[in-house]
Amino acid sequence: MKKSMVMIIIAAICVLPGCNKAEPKDAPSEPDNLPASAQLAQTGQAGKSNERSEGFVFRFNNTDIIMGGAADPIIEALGEPREVFEETSCAFDGIDRFLYYNDFQLNTFPLDGADYVWSVNFLTDSAETQEGLYVGSTLDKMLEIYGDGYERENEMYRYKKNGTELAVLTENGEVIQITYYWLDDSGANVVQ
Repeated sequence: MKKSMVMIIIAAICVLPGCNKAEPKDAPSEPDNLPASAQLAQTGQAGKSNERSEGFVFRFNNTDIIMGGAADPIIEALGEPREVFEETSCAFDGIDRFLYYNDFQLNTFPLDGADYVWSVNFLTDSAETQEGLYVGSTLDKMLEIYGDGYERENEMYRYKKNGTELAVLTENGEVIQITYYWLDDSGANVVQ
């Protein structure tokens, strides 16, 4: 229970962006300017288990959660979250939503009247990447699965793939947090 509470606190600190006085990034207004994963959202196919992104994808109960994909079909497929938090978006015109399910948190951002998946943060060791990494895995297992093609800052390992990022935080050789992100065209986190 103590470990679960620590994970929720870490998730809240790392994932809730909060507004600051920095200039927001310009949101792409044309579908062609969106990463491939968001372009998939424009087709209405995001969130269906038979559709794949070329980036990192989190799969839960046969639903592919595609970073940058349309949020509504994904949320519908996942069912009712146990909790929802909303706040005015700092980077876009509209409301950012934070949907809490039992084992993960799904975060969305608004763009041109629709919501898109910004990130997924694992809250328990029951959530697992498609490749088999979960909170509690060893650093060695992460390296075995994903290799050494990461950017590292202290104990945060960032793997980037086709407009998405898999961020893995470790402590003492153990994975303590896993988050998927959608990246903008410059390769930066879309909201921060």
